[in-house]
Amino acid sequence: MSKQKKCEIKHLHLSFSDLCGGNCLYCPEVRATSNKGDRIMREETFNRILNYVLQSSIKDTLKTITISENGNCFLNKNIINYLRTIRQKLPEVKTIAYINPQGSQRYQEDITKENLLDDIWVNIDTLDKEYNKFLSKIDYLFAFESLEKLVDLRKKYQSNFKIHVLTLTLKKYLDICKKRTGDYPLRLKNNSQFNPKLIKDDYRKVKRKIKPLLSKGDSINRSFIYLWAEYQNIKTPRLNYNCPMLNAFDENIFINPDGKLYLCCYDSNYNLSYGNIKEKSIGELIFSQKRKELIELLKNREYLKIGFPCQYVQLCQREKPTLRAKIISRMKRYSWGKFVVNKLKREI
Repeated sequence: MSKQKKCEIKHLHLSFSDLCGGNCLYCPEVRATSNKGDRIMREETFNRILNYVLQSSIKDTLKTITISENGNCFLNKNIINYLRTIRQKLPEVKTIAYINPQGSQRYQEDITKENLLDDIWVNIDTLDKEYNKFLSKIDYLFAFESLEKLVDLRKKYQSNFKIHVLTLTLKKYLDICKKRTGDYPLRLKNNSQFNPKLIKDDYRKVKRKIKPLLSKGDSINRSFIYLWAEYQNIKTPRLNYNCPMLNAFDENIFINPDGKLYLCCYDSNYNLSYGNIKEKSIGELIFSQKRKELIELLKNREYLKIGFPCQYVQLCQREKPTLRAKIISRMKRYSWGKFVVNKLKREI
């Protein structure tokens, strides 16, 4: 391998599949339509990525591999073999997956028995049948039962992976969407059954049901809300924001199923691609002129020159913390504050 500048990549994000049948309210309907190649990552592509990592300086800096970018990784029938290879070749690297219950249940036993993942993230956004109709095609009971099965298998095989549940309630999403775009979500506008006045926030209800299943080191929290599915609600883009990913570019790379490198996890359509590993090595692409130019445009807030999706940078911003969240954050700096916060959490 030719000598080149050392990579400081700490986080590798792979899309084993960019297909998904969840059809969630908060995910873009336009997903991966610019991908004219493989929608499921082939063994050849996976091996090319892994071999480069093992032979390059990335091996020395890599901390995590996430396998579920921009789609349902469990639609890739080779997922278990890929995970086994990662475990064997990179045992010190933390492997992370965001689990969609569609397709994942058939692999849960192998993953748990062989301890193939370190962190498993699960979305359970509601336990209400009516709210679920608006949120996703994934049945809420199926999602909950999938979580229960995962917990039981972990106990059976004494696996040590952690489970992290994320909840994005319908009420919270509606409020943030209305506040920041001036309108309700695009997918609900023409839904005659949708009445925002009847919808209540059910996060505490979800938390009370799920928390008894979790063990030490597990977690359940509200999801951060990014409105990347709502760009058509924006009549006049506001460009006076920094790209929230600016500080992450030096440590993260994203690779789609066809081997295309792209800049950002919010880029569901790969508009910010800067090359394919079928044509050049990962190292050449990381230090390519195209990537440098994209990052420079983002630093200078020249979003209109980049176009979609960056022209809607206002939708990528995290919600500002509430006064309550700020107080809790300050309290947790002290031992007495941690005690009080944890006690209140147990009582919720």
